Amino acid sequence: MYMHYMSQALSAVVEVCLALRARRLARRVSRHYDRALTAQGLDISQFNVLCVIGAQAPAALTEVAAALDLDPSTLSRTLKTLRQQGLVAVAGGRGRGGLTLELTLRGEDVMAEALASWKQAQSGMSGLLGEAGMGRVLESLDQVERATAAL
Repeated sequence: MYMHYMSQALSAVVEVCLALRARRLARRVSRHYDRALTAQGLDISQFNVLCVIGAQAPAALTEVAAALDLDPSTLSRTLKTLRQQGLVAVAGGRGRGGLTLELTLRGEDVMAEALASWKQAQSGMSGLLGEAGMGRVLESLDQVERATAAL
């Protein structure tokens, strides 16, 4: 009897847990974008980091981490790979707070190509959801981001 109750309770969690469903969806969506960015040697996480750096350049490491809601140490690991690929230049003083980030010329070239690949992936998602559906998803994500900003 106890196991039956437990099984039902856990099944309910699987159906309604926002964290479980958001993480599962994030993995599926990420795979779609990762496939699109393969030709540029990037995954969607790296692409997002490069987008924020390019949009804010020169960008402070701490500001990039905040924009992506990443711990600076997690961002540093991604940056190590991007620096090794010659896509990002790091300059500045001591500590993470003093570091500034910019796309290299190679990084700009790769991002120009990657942006076209991203647009195709984005268009593919719009095709799956429809324009109205895509708009509703983005509105819902905005609502969840605002509601959870203080967490």
